[in-house]
Amino acid sequence: MNNRLGQAFDQIHTPEDLKSRTEELLSLRISKGSVPPKRIWRYAAAVFCMLILAVGALGGWLYFTPVSAISIDINPSLELNINCFDQVVSVDGFNEEGRALAESLELRFIDYASAIDLLLSEQGVESYLKQGEGLSILVVCDDPERSEKMLATVENCTEAQRHVHCHSEGSENAGSAHAAGLSCGKYRAYLELYAVDPSITPQDVQDLTIREIREWTWKLSGITQNSSPENDENTGSAPKADATPEATASSPEPSSANGHNGSGQGHGHGHGKGKHRK
Repeated sequence: MNNRLGQAFDQIHTPEDLKSRTEELLSLRISKGSVPPKRIWRYAAAVFCMLILAVGALGGWLYFTPVSAISIDINPSLELNINCFDQVVSVDGFNEEGRALAESLELRFIDYASAIDLLLSEQGVESYLKQGEGLSILVVCDDPERSEKMLATVENCTEAQRHVHCHSEGSENAGSAHAAGLSCGKYRAYLELYAVDPSITPQDVQDLTIREIREWTWKLSGITQNSSPENDENTGSAPKADATPEATASSPEPSSANGHNGSGQGHGHGHGKGKHRK
């Protein structure tokens, strides 16, 4: 290597001391394995690109990972799955009407408040509301601060509606609800009914509206229509639910959740924050 360099330099008519110093410098850099500046920049660019890809992959994972859900039940029964950016990333229908509604509306990749507004303005949902059907909206979230914020947003979206029941709870019962083929909101109503009559299974309420489930609960509890929670403005309580369904395939055992109904302490399966609107 040194001989080749020497021969090359011999052909160049430059001062001998300059050739000598240049040859010594090149030999020193080669022996120490130094990297040319252009190569260093290429390495830096490659590392930067890898970092960009990693950040992009992480962002994509965060975007498509649900951290909460909003269960909406009137007769269409569906759930909006929400990411940490408050965007709807997927929609699950839990009955025929719910699945049809999820397919007919563009609910994904918009914020959940806009999705709720779209649902409430849908012709079929509007018809149910005009008929006096009860609308149940349940926020399912394990982060108390996020849950409280989401519940406030949901209540703001529905403040112009009547017969609305807004609640929040943790995800403890979500697995049992979905295993039973019910949304979290309908499963909550089922648990109130089950507390009155443990012989009732999730399949018995599968095709019922939220109002029909509640009326069944009131009837078995001896509560008249005029004194039912449905007619209590801004507050409501669920029947006491000390028992839980048996851990069977048709009726999975639920867990408890913490919170309260309305402005006081309500008893359902555990407790959940919420408000009824006449």
